[in-house]
Order: sequence, then C-alpha cells, then structure tokens
Amino acid sequence: MTGTPFPVAATFHVCTGCKASARTGGADGAAVAAAMRDLAAGLADRLRITVATYPCLGGCAGGGRLSVAGPGRWTFVFGGVDPATDTGHLAAFMDAWAGRADGLVPNAERPPPLRRRIMARVPPA
Repeated sequence: MTGTPFPVAATFHVCTGCKASARTGGADGAAVAAAMRDLAAGLADRLRITVATYPCLGGCAGGGRLSVAGPGRWTFVFGGVDPATDTGHLAAFMDAWAGRADGLVPNAERPPPLRRRIMARVPPA
C-alpha cells in the first residue's frame, strides 16, 4: 500500500454483448454488469466506482469482458470473468489497485484466479 487517499475513483467498463461460454468460463455480459454494480456498492466506503456498459468491447471469444480504469491509473482488461466465482477476487484486486498511486498491481499481489484472466494492462494516458 502506498497510502493512497480513499475514496479512489474507478470505472468498470463492461461488455453486455458477451455471451456465456462453457469453453472459457466467461459469463453473460448482463450478469457481469449486475455483479459489478453490486460490487461497486459493496466497495463504496473506499472506492467510487462507476459501471459503464457497452454492446461490445471486442475479444469476444471468451465472454465476461470488463476493464478497470481510473484517472492517472493503469487500466486492466479481464476476460472470462464469472461473477459466481470471481466477484470476491475482483474486490481484492480493486483494493490492491486502489492502494497503489498509479494502479499498477504487481503480479504477486493479484488474486491468483484473476492472473490468467488479465488480457491486457494499459498505462495511464
């Protein structure tokens, strides 16, 4: 932790066009969006999270696509997210992300189940 003041502003960008995929474990986009709204409410004491939905974010093979972004912070893109199993891991990731001044969460601090779901990370603009 770097002592970043809370609450930290963040946005979950969620693909609502994604369909559930048994092959990759991803969930339907509408289910992911609903779970991210619930997660945002649960983290409201330390993060100000907006959930933005889009009909397609690309990379459609796996379903369950979302990204985590914030002003001046690294963006992480996840694929194959299943809200039934990944919401708690995403909460832990968000705490780690918020605790870093630039949002760059080292691999060792990422919840292990999410490590393989990170499709990309994008530096701050």
